[in-house]
Amino acid sequence: MNASERHQRILELMQLHYSVTNEHLQREFDVTKETIRKDLNSLAEKGLIVRTFGGAILRKDEYDPSIEQRTTSNLEEKREIAKAAFHLIQPNDVIATDSGSTTLELANLITGKEELVVLTNSLKVLNVLAKRAGITAIGTGGILRARSLSFQGAAAESTVCTYNIRKAFISAKAFHMDNGIMDSNEEEAAVKRAMLKNAQETTLLMDHTKFTRMAHVTICPINGVHRIITSALADALIVHRIRQAGIEVLTVPFACNASESNPQLNGD
Repeated sequence: MNASERHQRILELMQLHYSVTNEHLQREFDVTKETIRKDLNSLAEKGLIVRTFGGAILRKDEYDPSIEQRTTSNLEEKREIAKAAFHLIQPNDVIATDSGSTTLELANLITGKEELVVLTNSLKVLNVLAKRAGITAIGTGGILRARSLSFQGAAAESTVCTYNIRKAFISAKAFHMDNGIMDSNEEEAAVKRAMLKNAQETTLLMDHTKFTRMAHVTICPINGVHRIITSALADALIVHRIRQAGIEVLTVPFACNASESNPQLNGD
């Protein structure tokens, strides 16, 4: 394993555990203390981690980015994914969306759907939909988390469980074939689980970077959703493995033709 591969693996471990020690990394990679010291210093110089005595911690904004940070990351790709999701929504649907940045882009598109009910734990989504004609926007209530501007806690989960949701659209911090669909916040993950449990049809909206990350909370296994919408930038081997597991994957041809308003989807 070369230095670059080791750095990627260190970041994956830290996204899963938040912190690491020199001793743990030495055992993990079977290298010297000096090698690990250089690895951590290099990652710290790039602004990805913070060095501590005997180890390192992940930068908070890397581990749990704010909604403002997330809405500017891979924005055009997320918009194309949201366009594909929009075409799944029909008049009279009851849908649920979480507080993800890609689901926020979906909310920005929602118009012209008669008698649509949208249940969300996102304050930003509620603000977007508040004045849209023909749309009934319902907030879950609960404890408002400032970093994500999302409602969380028992009240939010209870509200979700009272509605007969036709389609749920959720986002994730990370995806792994074995560890499943992941988030970096326990309370946020619990609300997403409630949405998935109470929906007849579930769709995960996820840009390509989520396939190479880890987070410490598993929302559900990969078969906990019916469909994944991502872009053609996603790792083709991973997409193939997801389809082999029986999950529908729609890939938006972002790199080739991101300007189309109604993108052709590449599914199974």
